[in-house]
Amino acid sequence: MKATNRLLNSSNTCKMAIRITILTLCIGFINQVLCQNKYNNNWYFGQKAALDFNVNPPDVKTDNQMNVYGNGSSISDEITGQLLFYTNGNSFWNRFGEMIDSSYTGNVTSDVVILPLKKIRNRFIVFNFNSYYVVDMEARNGRGAILKKQAFPLRTTINRMTAVKHCLSESYWLITLDGYFFCAYLVHPDGLIDPPVVTAHHAVITTAYTGDFISSNNGEKLALTPYAPSVDEYIEPQVFNFDKRCGIVSGQREILHMEAGWDRPHGIAFSPDDRLIYVTYGLQESQLVQYDASNVSDYKLIATSPENFNQIACGPDGKLYITTHISGIPSNKLDVLLNPNVKGAGCNYRENYLRLSGVPYFEVPNMVINHTGSCKQNSGFRLEVDAGACLGQKINFRFIGAQSGIDSIRWYYNNPISPGLSSRNFNTKYTYYDIGTYKPFAVVHFCQKSDTFFFMVEVIKAEKYPLGNDTILCAGDSLRIGSVVVNSLYAWNTGDTRAFITVKNPGIYWREVNRVGCKSIDTIEIKYHPSLQLLLGDSYYICEEEKELVKLDAGKGFKTYLWYPTNDTTHWIEVDMKGNYYVVVKDYRGCKGDDGTVVESRCELRVVIPNAFSPNGDGLNDMLKVATYNETEISLQVYSAWGELIYEGPNGWDGTFNGGLVQQGVYMLKVKVTGFVDRKPAEREYTNLVHILY
Repeated sequence: MKATNRLLNSSNTCKMAIRITILTLCIGFINQVLCQNKYNNNWYFGQKAALDFNVNPPDVKTDNQMNVYGNGSSISDEITGQLLFYTNGNSFWNRFGEMIDSSYTGNVTSDVVILPLKKIRNRFIVFNFNSYYVVDMEARNGRGAILKKQAFPLRTTINRMTAVKHCLSESYWLITLDGYFFCAYLVHPDGLIDPPVVTAHHAVITTAYTGDFISSNNGEKLALTPYAPSVDEYIEPQVFNFDKRCGIVSGQREILHMEAGWDRPHGIAFSPDDRLIYVTYGLQESQLVQYDASNVSDYKLIATSPENFNQIACGPDGKLYITTHISGIPSNKLDVLLNPNVKGAGCNYRENYLRLSGVPYFEVPNMVINHTGSCKQNSGFRLEVDAGACLGQKINFRFIGAQSGIDSIRWYYNNPISPGLSSRNFNTKYTYYDIGTYKPFAVVHFCQKSDTFFFMVEVIKAEKYPLGNDTILCAGDSLRIGSVVVNSLYAWNTGDTRAFITVKNPGIYWREVNRVGCKSIDTIEIKYHPSLQLLLGDSYYICEEEKELVKLDAGKGFKTYLWYPTNDTTHWIEVDMKGNYYVVVKDYRGCKGDDGTVVESRCELRVVIPNAFSPNGDGLNDMLKVATYNETEISLQVYSAWGELIYEGPNGWDGTFNGGLVQQGVYMLKVKVTGFVDRKPAEREYTNLVHILY
């Protein structure tokens, strides 16, 4: 049995506790939007505007209670896409339009970021630049509750922040920019927040008001638009590399070229496949420009407008949406790029694609774009140690995953007999030679930090867990075999994995018991005695009226007999009543057998045919009726002297034909009757002359 451990951080130099999980990745990012969850399926803008992306095209909603100059943020259920809540940074509304907690009110005109705390379903942490809130949307039957508000000033000199998913765990990086310093705060699934990883990048250029600060869809790029007039020396949009494993901004910045007349870069967004970058420019006349992300000197002007393009963002449907305003007045109009993965005019820009019920105030909701845990250099790893073994058996210590993102690893076996014994190999083996419980650990070094991971190994003496002696069973019997062995796994040759199985067929059965890695196998053979043979016969016949007897014989040689329903205990019985009879026998091995038969009553058929009757209504001999005994069926036919059939039917003729009495005279009677003759079914026919007298 292998142990893949979820481990706590014991390092004094690093509080970053990496949760070891196997990550499911959206490989290739052909269209990453299709790989993502549904956190962003509802957009709630600053002033009374909202979109529902659970339908296509998105539905314009009118239930937004928020009214703020600036942007807001919202979050939806990861699986269903149903809205959970939206916020302006200080006030919170649930999907019913109710304020979650009226004690928390006010407006925040800077960015708001909502991050899922994956340790508990539908629990979130919400950041503005001065504090954070913990919101539980499972509370109050889905109406939500604010569990905590904590002052938490972020290091920043701009009005924007963004976030991306950590590549090895369920944590998120919350990223701000403080002058020349990028600050990445690691927010853990339980709400723990590490001190920021600070990267000095002296090439970065910022302004007090920043158009936008975003990540790519895969989280490996950060992009910034300094919303500044063209008289400033450095106003170009900038793109940086981000290490999702260590939280470091690395490499040279890339500057997106601006043509003369392009002023004040405002919005910036990556295409869903991250191969293209889109930027909106303009204080008065605006431009929408497309850049090749792999070669930013390759760019194309997609659209111009006398109205202003503002921010741009990728929707869950894979389209890019652009907010607008006219002569400084915010507009409710959204433009769109229908095919943003397509280079050039094929990206299909459409003006006036949607009209919102409110106005977005220049901005789109600040949504976390990257929720996937993939890393460019390291797709995740896990540590495994055999949970146990037999005495003298080697224990496997395994590092599973890409090693490129790890600086080093050291396994400590923690054996009291050999203290300090360790290995620097990523994968190694070790043997404990004493029975007992051991607590090895591993120290993993990465990002100039280290984490310690603890395991437990149990070494036991190999034992047999017998299934019992080979056995012969009686036909039709079953046998339950097996036993419970504490802390064990089971594997039968039948495919069963339970401690016990029930055997109903002959054969050889074996079970492997795996107790914390120490395996033991035992085998048992099950045979069956032949079935007991009883020959009572299918049926017997008597005449109950004559008190006849019939003998039912189960045969000699059995130890016990029991007849039903007579309760006799002899090997044969005599009965004089019809019915079903059943016998159960047991031999000297204890095996049982049974058989049954039917006794029927079949008395001899007798027929007496009259030769005259007088249907004159005097109550004496008025009907022609054949006297029968033990018949099963009878029918009559009466013919006139000229051979005409004047009656056909059941036993009993009243002497009428066509509604009147027939004339006095001689008639021919034919009788057909069935019954039993010599205990066998028989049919008899009789012909006789009958006189009718008046």
